Amino acid sequence: MSMLYKILSFKNLIVMFLIFFLGFCFSAVLDIKNSTIQQNTLSTSGFYDIFSNNFRLSILMIVSGFLSLGFLSSIIVFINGFYFGAFFSANIKYLNY
Repeated sequence: MSMLYKILSFKNLIVMFLIFFLGFCFSAVLDIKNSTIQQNTLSTSGFYDIFSNNFRLSILMIVSGFLSLGFLSSIIVFINGFYFGAFFSANIKYLNY
């Protein structure tokens, strides 16, 4: 691999991490406290359900990345960070630190 390819790959990785972190911080700023998810309504998914969902999402990100020059993939990464931040801020009270 050439050095330029390594630098560009690392740059893209940093940009996607920053987009994810921006979504995470945005959901933390909104501070979603009134969660509609109840503990009794959660269901566990099997391996096949999780694997097929992740596979469909990865195909969607690859295709949308090619078609929109990375814009739709960036939106998906932002939404993923937003959901992760909302989950984290809703459950931070259960951490015993």
